[in-house]
Amino acid sequence: MNKPKLTAKEAIMQIGNLLKMDFAKVEKFNSAKLADGTEVMWDGELAEGTAIMVVAEDGNQMPAPDAAHELEDGTIVTTVGGLVTSIEPKSEVEVEVEMAEDNTMAKHEERMKSMEDKMAEIETKMNEMFAVYE
Repeated sequence: MNKPKLTAKEAIMQIGNLLKMDFAKVEKFNSAKLADGTEVMWDGELAEGTAIMVVAEDGNQMPAPDAAHELEDGTIVTTVGGLVTSIEPKSEVEVEVEMAEDNTMAKHEERMKSMEDKMAEIETKMNEMFAVYE
């Protein structure tokens, strides 16, 4: 008797039914990119104790190495043994811009005034010189 062939998915579902497992529930993996462009992924919510996997270019996954990893959004995730040990949200860096003590505009205005004074002095001397010839 010829039985119809099962697709791989149908075969897995039948095995799951035999084992009383529900393979219909597909786990949703979350992923993100590190600041250097490396893809990482994890199952469920990103929290302490969550396992993080690094996804290689060929698609292979390996546990994240022990380190502090910076995500593209600036979040720092520290892992030990492939598990998250701490999460530090992106820090808002306050940048304080100091105004130069020697205000550039004031310097230019002062220099301009000095030049105007010298021009007026030169003009006065020239008028005195020409007055001699009148």
